[in-house]
Amino acid sequence: MTLLLRAVSGTLSEEQTVTILISKLDFLAEITNIHHQYCTFVDSKQFEDLVHLFSKNATIDYGPNLKRQGHADISAAFKQLRLSCENTSHHISNIQIRLNMNQISGSAYVMAWHKILADTSADFTVLGRYSDEFVLENNKLKICNRVLLVHGSTKEVPLNKLTRASI
Repeated sequence: MTLLLRAVSGTLSEEQTVTILISKLDFLAEITNIHHQYCTFVDSKQFEDLVHLFSKNATIDYGPNLKRQGHADISAAFKQLRLSCENTSHHISNIQIRLNMNQISGSAYVMAWHKILADTSADFTVLGRYSDEFVLENNKLKICNRVLLVHGSTKEVPLNKLTRASI
């Protein structure tokens, strides 16, 4: 991260600039893998594996009634949500990362279909964006804060809505 501080001040050599670009590509690959694992673990109900993508004290904010912190709370939230879903299918795209000083953050678009157990007419698809912050924990990149912003949904869902400025 020392190189990032120097990058901000504009005092990098060509070799250091290349090192930062390679680091950014490494982070992008690792973050992309985290997103893909997240989708796989949610869809296959592997909640014990899912929580290990998050730091021990991570927070998630998916909506007014879906704010959780820590592995146990996050796992319990997903288990509860999946009691009402027979199946889900999560798809990730538009992955971006930002390296600022000592912070790694990013976003990814998500399309998630949910098949409801009790009433198939209640099945719905959510289109949204994850906004994430990452930390190194035990030499492994983990999500430490995740906010879901919903762009749209085929049904009204109690999740954070993306608000857009009027033009």
